[in-house]
Amino acid sequence: MSLFGIPGCVRKLAAVASVAVLALSSVAPAARAVPPSAVPSQKPGTAFLPEGRLIWHEIQTTDVEKALKFYVSVFNWTRVDAPTVKGDRPYAMLKKDDNVFVGVAPLSAYGLTGPARWLSWVAVANVDESLVAVMKAGGLLEKAPVNHLVGRVAFVGDPAQARFALVRPHFRQPFVFQAPVTWHGLMVGEADAEKVAPFYRDVLGWGEAVVDYSLRKSLPVLTTEGMRVASVHVSPGGTTEPAFLPFVQVEDLRATLARFAAGGGTEVVPEEAIEGFGKVVRVADPQGAGLMLFQRAGQNL
Repeated sequence: MSLFGIPGCVRKLAAVASVAVLALSSVAPAARAVPPSAVPSQKPGTAFLPEGRLIWHEIQTTDVEKALKFYVSVFNWTRVDAPTVKGDRPYAMLKKDDNVFVGVAPLSAYGLTGPARWLSWVAVANVDESLVAVMKAGGLLEKAPVNHLVGRVAFVGDPAQARFALVRPHFRQPFVFQAPVTWHGLMVGEADAEKVAPFYRDVLGWGEAVVDYSLRKSLPVLTTEGMRVASVHVSPGGTTEPAFLPFVQVEDLRATLARFAAGGGTEVVPEEAIEGFGKVVRVADPQGAGLMLFQRAGQNL
């Protein structure tokens, strides 16, 4: 049974933030990949946000209920359950204030076993064509394209094996990404540092630049249409696992870290103060899903 079940559920979704529409497509049961010629990635007459934008995030985990309780307790986020009709698969999301910004799904919904992760979703015009570009540019395929009522999605990785999702939604998303996810970081080892910018250029059309956050600190960043997408952080000797991580902004980093540890989370990389940028810490939740905690400095990204 598909996630939506019957059209009546689509009507119910109008009462939920438009981000939920994309989120709901992400947890449909795994289906056999269909050639592009059989099922086009774009339905005629549908609206679309310009490709190359980060439009959704999902916590893919081994225990949905435990993950939800953890994030609610640490960040005081609010759980939102998507409306369903008979036969639909339940789907939970989290919101801060009025922003529904991340879904929480079992890895098993995609036929995956782990590890748990935060996965960033990038909109593309055609998933199948973008997947060809991924493979040609030296990336990897983790989950073949799957067709859903509201979109088509594939899970891929860059040459450093940092994972992300390609998605062609059939519903317009009126945002790029929302608070508290205010930035992204691409974590790579030295051996792969020179490979990632050409990869994202060839696959997503992203550019690259160097931003001076202070007189003493510069960071390479990836851009799309002049908008900064993510900073690139090179780990000497490849001491940390490659990842495309969201930066979750907090007001008090120390207090958040204390709650994070009390709930069973772990600190993966110690706090780093980047002058002109802010304080960042790489952490993992109790199931192992990684993210960055971020306390902003005075300068905007």
